[in-house]
Amino acid sequence: MKTATDALVKAVKSGSAKRIEAAQRKLDAEADRLARADARTRRLAAAQDIVTAERIATAERDRAASADRAEAELREQGEPYCEIHFGGKSILVDLSRTEMVAAGVATEAVRRICAVLRQVWREQIIATREAGRVVPAREFLSVMESSEAGLLFAHRHGLVAVKSEQVEEPIVPVEHAASVEAPVEHVEVVK
Repeated sequence: MKTATDALVKAVKSGSAKRIEAAQRKLDAEADRLARADARTRRLAAAQDIVTAERIATAERDRAASADRAEAELREQGEPYCEIHFGGKSILVDLSRTEMVAAGVATEAVRRICAVLRQVWREQIIATREAGRVVPAREFLSVMESSEAGLLFAHRHGLVAVKSEQVEEPIVPVEHAASVEAPVEHVEVVK
């Protein structure tokens, strides 16, 4: 560009209109060449940005697909849940949700069930001791299921299921398992 500008300066000094016109054409050609080179550089950079964005998007899609497959495999192995048995009912709470709200609601549901269950169990023991016979526990689930202070939000999120169960023999807590004798099916008396 400098040489073309120098040629124009010389042409102007000479005062020749032909030389000035020729120098102008050289300057225009140089400016066009530089503008085209600049436009090519900008187009190339834009194309490279598009290719890079597509590569990043493809890599992100591949990573997400891989993560989805891994999570599906993990969930096939078994999702976490809490199962509480009491009074002929089984209460299941889904702990597999990863969204913050659902996870918090599930955790709180387990805490609330355990707190109320412990209180109901205590009341049942006291009533049984006073009556001298086994007194059934008070119904607490129907109240909890319809109360905001109970399990209402857990039900709205589909996190809690209650089912009746037929228990043939009671489940013995671990701490008492050693003291419970196994039933004897056949006794042979030797004389």
